[in-house]
Amino acid sequence: MDDKLFDFEEIIRLFKRKLWVIIFITAVTTGIAYYEASSMKPSYNTSLNIFIAIETEGLDYSTMQQMNFYGRNINTLKDMIMTEEFIDEVLQKNNINRDAREVRAGISVSSSEDSPVVSLMFSSANSDMMTETLEALGTEFIANLKELVPDLEPIIVNTASVSTIWPNKNRVIQTGVVIGLVISIGLILVLDYLDDTIREKKDLEKVLPIPVLGDIPKHEKQFSKGDNYVYSSNDAKVNIS
Repeated sequence: MDDKLFDFEEIIRLFKRKLWVIIFITAVTTGIAYYEASSMKPSYNTSLNIFIAIETEGLDYSTMQQMNFYGRNINTLKDMIMTEEFIDEVLQKNNINRDAREVRAGISVSSSEDSPVVSLMFSSANSDMMTETLEALGTEFIANLKELVPDLEPIIVNTASVSTIWPNKNRVIQTGVVIGLVISIGLILVLDYLDDTIREKKDLEKVLPIPVLGDIPKHEKQFSKGDNYVYSSNDAKVNIS
């Protein structure tokens, strides 16, 4: 019944008839989304900025070469701070009771060859000793950087502080509502497209190449169509002229 796809009034009647499907599926997806939103917990974030300064007395051509060397090798330093071995060593050295693997998963390092600032960021669902962890990593990062380029004077320019990131629970619930509507409407349209049941006179006229006289009784509307014939499970009588 391809014509049904273009019959706006028929689609509206279809949705009214199957309104319970829309309500049921939307209620289920909204309930799941509400449960997920209720179980969501806040995450925590802290950051540390390190300014790569240069000793005034060492500001010469050699130092500029070292700065260029730093710019080319900053990725090596970033890879170093992202290793579990380095993080585990720092945690043990500073008596910080956190798992190195969990810390590594939350650590990120950003920098630019054109900027003398390196940013360390730490995100976690556990706020315990976050600032101590990041400051310890920053201190060890500076020590390793000075070994690589002695004339540099890296300094921490801000105090690490923990900020709380609250999840957008309303958006999760709204997403559940939208998903429920899309699934239910799509399901209704697909099932209706596959349904060959003849419910009204105009449906029968689409199947037969001749006009039909009279209407199909309401209690005898369960007609189905085959390849070349129409039959009723309730032995309904249809006059054809």
